[in-house]
Amino acid sequence: MKTSQRRHRARAVRSSDDLASGQDAPGRAPSPLAAALAQTPRMAAQRRTTHATFGPAATQRRIAAWDNAVCASGTVVYHNTAQDAAISLATDGVRQVQNAWGGGILGAGFYTHTTRAGAEVYGNARFTLAFTVGANLQGQVVPRGVIGRGIDAQNYGNENYLEGNAFLTNEDDRNEYKFHSGDNLVFTNVRDNNTGIIYNDAASFINAILQ
Repeated sequence: MKTSQRRHRARAVRSSDDLASGQDAPGRAPSPLAAALAQTPRMAAQRRTTHATFGPAATQRRIAAWDNAVCASGTVVYHNTAQDAAISLATDGVRQVQNAWGGGILGAGFYTHTTRAGAEVYGNARFTLAFTVGANLQGQVVPRGVIGRGIDAQNYGNENYLEGNAFLTNEDDRNEYKFHSGDNLVFTNVRDNNTGIIYNDAASFINAILQ
């Protein structure tokens, strides 16, 4: 066999091997056939297992299994924060929370506690705002095992945990409420923790602070 024929045959064999392994020849974009061959039954089974464990349906089943909770109308909750945020919350209220995981061990939201001391967990800030819950709200209790890992995209994906839940609380401290919006939170007062003075309306608070 001539040298040129042997080289041509070797190239053909390499091309067949590349195709069978899902790889195209160097310098070429993958062909549709090579891409199809790469999708083996084993890979497909792995994708199905991952989707069943971590996909939207599985995530929603885990969330639905959490215990239900109620935050009664008239409950007073507290939130510690710095000056600029205190002024904004007293005048504009709590903004709507986006439907996304992250932002704390209970996920994104407005963190409060039913005691002033409990609110200090979120930072020993100068101001503590009090809000009164204006309606009976339905929520869920985040299990202790989930709190240890935190609620995030890795564990729960970008699933809808807001639907049907005005708040989340947790198994370790059911006096903590993480609200998903401020629709039912009525500003009550704000306390200056440096002086101990409590302001019962936004105007008097702002006037005193900005003097």
